[in-house]
Amino acid sequence: MKEEKKAFLYHIYILDAFRKQGIAREALRFFEEEARKLGAASLGLHVFGSNENAIELYRKLGFKQASVSMNKIL
Repeated sequence: MKEEKKAFLYHIYILDAFRKQGIAREALRFFEEEARKLGAASLGLHVFGSNENAIELYRKLGFKQASVSMNKIL
């Protein structure tokens, strides 16, 4: 069985002064297109559960939750 290529976005940050202008949306669309050109079958990323704005954007762009990570403060 051949494993599909996967692309992963490790970090994206938009400065506060430039948020809500569609920059992140366009950057993500660009990354997605580049991943397709390179033969990737999927694009993944990690996001903190508390980052509601980013989660909303990712969902609007078609991302689905794939896993949950949990932590306990000791």
